[in-house]
Amino acid sequence: MYSTPDSADLGQAKVYIDNDKIRVYYDFGEEKKLWVPEVMTKKVYEEMLLPALSSSEKRRIGRFYPLYSKDDKPEDYNSKLKKYPVLEKEALYIMTDELPERFYEEIYNYMVEIGYEKEQYLEDMKSLGIEVAEGEASPGFKIPVEYKLDNDGFSAKVLTSMITDKNDSYHLTDIALLSGFNTGIDTENSYYLVPDGSGALINLFDNKSGSFSKVLYGYDYTVQKNQFSQVAQNAIFPVFAQAHSTNGFFAIVQTGDEACTLLANKKGSNLSNNIYAQFNVCATDVSVTGESLRIKPYNLYANGYIKAEPEVKYVLTPEHTQSYSAMANYYRDYLTKKGDIEKKKAQGSIPLYIDFSGVYEKKDSFLGIPYNNKIVLSTLSGINSALDYLYEQGITNVNIRLNDYTKNGQQLNAGTKLGLYSRVGSLKELEALADKLEDKGNTVYIDKTVLLSDKHSFFGSFYSQRDASKRLNRTIGIKHTYDLVIRKPEESINSQYLVSPKKYEQYAQSFLNSLPEIKGMGISESYAGQILFSDFNSEKAYTRSDAAAELEKVLEQYSKDNSVITNTGNFYTLKYSDAFLNMPLTSSSYLVQDAQVPFCQMVLHGSIDYAGNAVNTAKEPKYMILKSVESGASLYYSCIEKKDGELINTDFEKYISATPFDNSKQEISELYKKYNEALSVTYGQYIKAHEYINEFVTKTLYENSVCVIVNYSSQTVNVDGTEIAGMDFAVIKGYNN
Repeated sequence: MYSTPDSADLGQAKVYIDNDKIRVYYDFGEEKKLWVPEVMTKKVYEEMLLPALSSSEKRRIGRFYPLYSKDDKPEDYNSKLKKYPVLEKEALYIMTDELPERFYEEIYNYMVEIGYEKEQYLEDMKSLGIEVAEGEASPGFKIPVEYKLDNDGFSAKVLTSMITDKNDSYHLTDIALLSGFNTGIDTENSYYLVPDGSGALINLFDNKSGSFSKVLYGYDYTVQKNQFSQVAQNAIFPVFAQAHSTNGFFAIVQTGDEACTLLANKKGSNLSNNIYAQFNVCATDVSVTGESLRIKPYNLYANGYIKAEPEVKYVLTPEHTQSYSAMANYYRDYLTKKGDIEKKKAQGSIPLYIDFSGVYEKKDSFLGIPYNNKIVLSTLSGINSALDYLYEQGITNVNIRLNDYTKNGQQLNAGTKLGLYSRVGSLKELEALADKLEDKGNTVYIDKTVLLSDKHSFFGSFYSQRDASKRLNRTIGIKHTYDLVIRKPEESINSQYLVSPKKYEQYAQSFLNSLPEIKGMGISESYAGQILFSDFNSEKAYTRSDAAAELEKVLEQYSKDNSVITNTGNFYTLKYSDAFLNMPLTSSSYLVQDAQVPFCQMVLHGSIDYAGNAVNTAKEPKYMILKSVESGASLYYSCIEKKDGELINTDFEKYISATPFDNSKQEISELYKKYNEALSVTYGQYIKAHEYINEFVTKTLYENSVCVIVNYSSQTVNVDGTEIAGMDFAVIKGYNN
């Protein structure tokens, strides 16, 4: 259904104006007709209905329902007899054919008054052998949308709390908001900005066609999905835009972003170019429980509409919409005014982040008896030695994250306390490590998640039947690892229960209570910025918006007395995070995209630290380094203390992506020194502009007039008199071009 042909053009849209607000009630489809009986038995008519009516009402109802019998035959008796053969045996009161529908409400109210319901009517007709044709119901909805003018554009909000259904047989699942907005402008030198990964551009001035679709913040794992169609980056910022010299716009999804899918179409796949936000206002799923028995699947729907009222702000001022650089500057200022981010104080060096994994639990056997073999990958004393090495090299701005430090190793266990495994180290050693880092202004982060759990126990803090999220079909929610070749779940490898959002705060508080009061110790909630899912529990359901709100409560708890980091950087974690690791520095490189840009990094640089994937485990380390240079990211490594030879005959790489520190320490030292010497001048500075000089060369300009040029080609290039070797970069201070 579309608002213009299916509502406005039919005269079914009502407009109300209140100062700077306009509210439009879009009325789709026909009103549901009131139920009235076509036929009444003498018992219903004479014993139930007539005693409840006044004299005038009796006369009116008599005109509506004349009596038909063998002794009292109106002119059309024979035609009625063909339709109702039971007239041979029983007298009936039958609705006149000419009765206008405007009287239906009056009759319906009489039926309500005497308590004669449709179900009883159908039973009566069945006993008389009369078939009742109910007719095919048509879909219909009333959807109010509120438009509000502001200084730099307008906003549009869907008032989900006021949506009404005209027919219970149909479900409203998605609303595409302003899908036709700004579709008719000249597209010369115009492009769409989409928040895929770091950001991507879709040119509108070429002859290519295609479409783009992206769910904000990643896939909802509580929605049944037996196959992934692609492996892609998260869309971490709730924005989209069309850049144009005079007629562009920059859109911010202010609420309802957790239920939002961004869509864009280029000519060829659509009648015209368009980009818009679509909101899943009622979650839906497909039951496949009878698939093995060849039972036809059926649709499942959530109860009611989402409580969050989707709202999109459209910025129209030309100075903010001419380019993605202008949009990034606007959005940074917007978030700063909201209090979501603040300017960072510049310091002498760029932070270095290193993960250390503590324990790997391997299934083993002894004399045919299975047991869990705990392999210690890193110890606190070994991490301390690694830190000493870096300090000796003059690298002092180091932050450590400790992963897999409990006796369960890589297996997640929601609801548990700190639980430092004794062979990894003691609390005293942890305190010593934290003190050493704190003396340099740095932190050791303890990784803990409240979102996932590998293990469960009826008597434990997490029991899946009680504490896990549920799907719409009431089965337990599980996050599977997907086979990258066949793109289907590998149920036997690294699958975890999805913890219900109702448990987040409780588990977080339990973990906080177990932490010793150690300065220089922070918390890593790695999955909080990476995944977001619903809980369709029949007792109390949580939408993705509800789940994000619960996660924000957890991060707020953590951030009161601790530094907090997370992975990826989904927007709802922004306000409480000090750094993002594994943040996407590229887009997903869909065919419809023409360029990837560091839009998210342009917004955050100078306010929040971030790093891409670990350099030492990246498929193309050199490329990852250059992307870090281009986007102003910190360097990040994932390490273990264990030597390569000690990990023979283990499959830890299926679960843990890391390399021995001793194998990487020289590379870390040499690369960081070069990186920091060249780029420390940019730390704490806003990125003012970014552009492509050509297909392989980018330019990033900072507010202090430092320009960073990155050459991704294999050939030397000359930019403004500066030569940059292939697969290298240059930093120019006092840049004026």
